[in-house]
Amino acid sequence: FGQLASFGQEDGMLWRTKAAEGLVSDFEQGKRQSFWAAWERYVSTAARQTDAEAKRVELDLHVYFLTREQKNEGEGTKAAKDQCVDALRKFLDGPGAVLVQSG
Repeated sequence: FGQLASFGQEDGMLWRTKAAEGLVSDFEQGKRQSFWAAWERYVSTAARQTDAEAKRVELDLHVYFLTREQKNEGEGTKAAKDQCVDALRKFLDGPGAVLVQSG
């Protein structure tokens, strides 16, 4: 464990760069499940729950992946589209609710 701890401290910037590259790669390739797994791993729960900018980005990401599934009419399955809709709905019913409140 000592080597792992020192790796994290000394090469923290390298680790963050690799994590960001993975997120971007998954995003660009439309790998929504691995993207969201990495998003939850690298973006803190506190940020996702309380930071207004993080919520706006997450909303945009949900819309992006849903739109991507809609455009892939021949390739996307109904199940994949339904998963995107469910994830968006869950986000809007939870931490994203403040983004859609009127008044």
